[in-house]
Amino acid sequence: MYFLELNADQWRWAKPLVSTRGGGAHPLARSEHSARKIGTNEIGIFGGWTDRPTNEFWVFNYVDLEWSE
Repeated sequence: MYFLELNADQWRWAKPLVSTRGGGAHPLARSEHSARKIGTNEIGIFGGWTDRPTNEFWVFNYVDLEWSE
């Protein structure tokens, strides 16, 4: 997960420090997934390809910087 930030009139990609509360669970890196804003502060990630096809649904809260499955 990367954020695109405007900093000093320049756009740059930044990797946030994601919280490790609750065991630090997070999805594996993947390609060919779907992502959509699903709540006020949440993005849903579904499916994709890791080393095999996946059928997982993860939610990222970008205010708290936490993942949940």
